[in-house]
Amino acid sequence: MACHKKFCIKYATVAILTFINLLNYIDRVTLAGILTQLQNSAQNGFGTPVTDTEGGLLQTAFIVSYMLLSPLFGYLGDRYTRKYIIAVGITLWSCFTLVGSFSVNYRMLLATRCFVGVGEASYATIAPTIIADLFLPAERLAVLTVFYIAIPLGSALGYIIGSEVAALVQQLFKVSASWRWALRVTPVCGIISVLLVVIFVSEPPRGDSEGNFKAAKSSVKGKSGIRAYMEDISYCLTNKTFIFSTLGFSAVTFSTGALAQWAPTFVVRISTIVKSGHQYSQQTCVCVWGWMGDVCVHACVCMCEHVCVHVCVQWNKGE
Repeated sequence: MACHKKFCIKYATVAILTFINLLNYIDRVTLAGILTQLQNSAQNGFGTPVTDTEGGLLQTAFIVSYMLLSPLFGYLGDRYTRKYIIAVGITLWSCFTLVGSFSVNYRMLLATRCFVGVGEASYATIAPTIIADLFLPAERLAVLTVFYIAIPLGSALGYIIGSEVAALVQQLFKVSASWRWALRVTPVCGIISVLLVVIFVSEPPRGDSEGNFKAAKSSVKGKSGIRAYMEDISYCLTNKTFIFSTLGFSAVTFSTGALAQWAPTFVVRISTIVKSGHQYSQQTCVCVWGWMGDVCVHACVCMCEHVCVHVCVQWNKGE
């Protein structure tokens, strides 16, 4: 019975963290789904158009705050209860996303996107470590694959939810700035997620799945303050695997981030291509882009998982 209960707690934790990761990427991509409406001065509620530069800056501001705060939350995650840090982060991101939907001008929207990045940094840096401590190395890859498959799925849903919610509100209520309602979907789910994290998420001992609980605990307890933080950073900078992995992932993020932000807008702008006298609507273009991207990335994730498993098995065999 105890073993069954532990099994249920482990997978319930993974399910909750995966759901939050899904919300994370829905929230992150929603703006791209409503960007064309946001740029239209007659539809954005600001009275002035949002330029391409300003539209790109919304995502840049999010990424910069996310990047700068991630090391800090990594430090805190090593020393304090992780699920409470996650809960605080989700609360911040949900609240500022909701506040952003009430923006009266572009500057207010830009400021709220910066704070959304702070909230998401606290989640993204810590959640994978909880999963890593719950599962043995042999099981970890498959579980993390499930966790990270929420990235393409959430991104696709972000495009669809953003464009469809805005279009539906516009159609039903004839409001001028219907894009605001697209930003109010994830905050509601985010608050529910906070309750799920606090009540149901398991907080495993650090290093428990590796059998290094005592060593990990003593090493963390013995470090505190700025000196320990700088030691951690120095170690990371001397780890070649970490450096090259980070540089590679940064390059991927640069290209896919630009594509994710601007591809739907590009598709909408070239949708004047007429087929049988019909011009494709904005939400149709964005939805098609979202689903196409989702299917392609899912296929790539599954393929890469099999390749990685094969390489790891052969490496362990010494072949």
